[in-house]
Order: sequence, then C-alpha cells, then structure tokens
Amino acid sequence: MKYVLSVLVLLALSWNALAVTKEMRRYELFCTYKTLDEGDTLFGSYIVSGFNEKGMAMQVFSPANNLLHVIEREREGQFEVNATESGEYRACFRNLESDLAYVTFEWHSLLGDNKASKIGAKEINYMGMNLEKTVKAVKEVRRNLNYQRIRENVHTENLETLHYRISWTSLFKMLSIAGFGAAQYMIFSGLFDKKYNRVSV
Repeated sequence: MKYVLSVLVLLALSWNALAVTKEMRRYELFCTYKTLDEGDTLFGSYIVSGFNEKGMAMQVFSPANNLLHVIEREREGQFEVNATESGEYRACFRNLESDLAYVTFEWHSLLGDNKASKIGAKEINYMGMNLEKTVKAVKEVRRNLNYQRIRENVHTENLETLHYRISWTSLFKMLSIAGFGAAQYMIFSGLFDKKYNRVSV
C-alpha cells in the first residue's frame, strides 16, 4: 500500500496540466510557453470546434526556435516532446481560415528521473496546489465539452429548421408560379378565342 501511495505521489508531483480554451479569429496566431529542464518530457493535446474544425495548425518549438512537432488541418491532435535543452518551449496555434474557431488545449510536463527522487515538504505542498489546479482544469474542460455539445445540437436544429423552411418556401413558389402560368394561359386562350372565333352572317 505504501509503495502504491508513493508512486501516486511521484506522479502527482511530476504532473502539471491545465486546459485552456482560446477563441481564434480569422488567421490569428496564438502561442503559449512552458519552461522545461533538460530531461523533462512535454505532452500536449488539443481539439478544435467551430464552423471549420480542420482549419487549424499547431507547432511546437524548442528554446532555440527549432520546430519539434507540427500538425495541420486536423480536428484534434496530440504530441510528445523530450526536452534536450533547458528553457522556454513554445506551442503555437494558427487559424488557417477566415472563419471563427475555438481551440481547447492542454499540455503538461513530466519531470526527469533525476528530479523525481527529490521529494520534501515543499514539493508536497506544491503537489496540493497542482492537484487543485488540475481539478479546476478538468471541470473547465467538462464545461467546454458540454458547451460544444449544446452548440452542435443547436446548430443541427437550426439547420433542420432552415431546411424545412426552404423546402416549403420552394414548394410554395413552384405552386404559385404554376398557378400564375395556368391563369395566364386561360386568359390568353380566352382572348384568342374571342378574336378569331367570330361567326360571319
């Protein structure tokens, strides 16, 4: 039992995650940063919602501005990067389309083996703060997912209603045109009958 608890404590100390939802306007570029030490591992994932869910590009850069990972035109994606140098790592999202989109992303770091063995009271207090942030992040992700589901349902209902209205409007227009044409035909036919069907005495 102590061994399992120790493993959980180690994982909790080395795990730091925070989910964020960002509104991406037309062709907007957004970058976020995380400081890592050599030997750490960086994990991340994202999901896109909006009219065009495959109009997003994601790139990860090293502190030396080297491109480490890239994903383009995918509704969702994930990445894993091993830090070979210490410094600020950068993840950037770019909206490739003119339509508004929302990207919900999270990334977290796993400390290297040389740090995982150094645990004290300060780290335990820090673990409690990270766990609280993680719980808040999970709740935020859940709210975002619920919002996306409700938004998609409303969007689907609006499309169905619009399709229904367009169908009936088109049918009404066709019937009106047909009726108008029939009326014209009857009027002109009556005029021609009166003009050419005269009885000579």
